[in-house]
Amino acid sequence: MAFTRAVLALVLSALLSACASQAHVEHDVRLAMQALHDADEALDAEGVVALLADDFFMLMDGVRTAREDVVTQIRSTLPTLQSFDTDFENVEVLVISSDAALVSMTFRDRIVDASGDAMASRGPSTFLWRKRDGAWLISYLDADHYAD
Repeated sequence: MAFTRAVLALVLSALLSACASQAHVEHDVRLAMQALHDADEALDAEGVVALLADDFFMLMDGVRTAREDVVTQIRSTLPTLQSFDTDFENVEVLVISSDAALVSMTFRDRIVDASGDAMASRGPSTFLWRKRDGAWLISYLDADHYAD
């Protein structure tokens, strides 16, 4: 009986610890998503680039793009915009491990370019976030854009 109680106490302790760890990861990843959102809206290209892992790649509207090309596009485009308003909606964080999480969401973007032309789009996005050297970074992004 004492052995059974000790085993149950150990299992319960492990479960509580895992739940606390999962909640901590979810919280940290949500903060990282907010940092991405804030950098986008501030037109802070370097802030966005800083969130991309070295092995980052993305599928945008079905086209695979390597990190180097994404970084070039961000640095050449984001600072030239007049504004970039984005809403992240229906954000769900699936904790995979203590250093990996999958985020699914929908977005709505309203972008005004340097000439004053406005564009609006919406769509689903999926991010793979990984913790590297203490920082949460995006390893993979899939986004589909539809006219809004």
